[in-house]
Amino acid sequence: MTKAAKIAIIGAGIGGLTLGLACQKAGMKVKIYEKASKLHDIGGGILLWPNGQRYLQWLGLGHLIQSHYIKVNDSQIIGTDGEVVFHQSCEPVSQRLGGTVFPIDRSFLQMTFANELENKSLVLAKECIDICHEEHEIKLLFSDGTVDSADIVVGADGVRSIVRGFIKENSYSNYTGYCWWGGIISQHDVPALPTDRVTTILGVNKVCIVWPLNDNKFMWYLPIKMAENELNKAAGWKQIEALCQDWNNDTVKQIIAAPTNSRNFNLPIYHLSPLSRYAHGRTVIIGDAAHAIAPILGQGANLAIEDAYTLFICLKTFPTDIEKAGYSP
Repeated sequence: MTKAAKIAIIGAGIGGLTLGLACQKAGMKVKIYEKASKLHDIGGGILLWPNGQRYLQWLGLGHLIQSHYIKVNDSQIIGTDGEVVFHQSCEPVSQRLGGTVFPIDRSFLQMTFANELENKSLVLAKECIDICHEEHEIKLLFSDGTVDSADIVVGADGVRSIVRGFIKENSYSNYTGYCWWGGIISQHDVPALPTDRVTTILGVNKVCIVWPLNDNKFMWYLPIKMAENELNKAAGWKQIEALCQDWNNDTVKQIIAAPTNSRNFNLPIYHLSPLSRYAHGRTVIIGDAAHAIAPILGQGANLAIEDAYTLFICLKTFPTDIEKAGYSP
């Protein structure tokens, strides 16, 4: 193959957009297909750890998010009795990691990256349902009946990845035992929380984690240990109100009482059994599609960014030999 490779990325999450932007900046032909009809107001916030930030800098994308930087100075843990049981500066961790943890609004990050893409390179409301490997190209079939082709297909479509099934690899997503509620709220909703501190509030079989965000906001997560079939999507916010009604903590009560909006979410959390490979022929998977993990340390987006960087380097190194650009663990 002597012509420039045509790359199709399935999924416009953090990993897919990072890879798409990096390839575009290098002059590669990229198209990203996303089944959602819009990207804004998706989920809460995420953590960019120093490893993820470094890869964004190396890809020339770090400057895009600096306007939302916020410094987190310390952390605290509040026990079930409401007393502070742990308090520590973040400086020792920052020194050890070689940088600070950067909490950021997921929607801002996605929209910022999406807006940097060339016109028509991001296609929304486009759900890939089948992939067919032919001799010199890959055919993509979408739920609306349309067909497209590419030289390499990258699955960045999350833990329930469609593309992963075409890697010829048996995989199983396992329920972690926790359902997570979360969202983004204003400082006015939790006036007692410092805007430069991460706060963890312990409950019985549950915990609430709150990180400060840019623009006087907070992102919060509330994992609750429960059977998967106990999550009642139809009940919505009423279920978390019932589950936390005996939690005698003012901050938790304020979070649950805050006005609900499109940023709120509730979902069961899965992790993926380890795979023996991430690529087959000219199809490759990255991010949660390849190695979904529980969001305990907030490394999911960072691993997706690392994957995007790794695959980008492979594609640059083997620009006319697509199969060599695939990689395995």
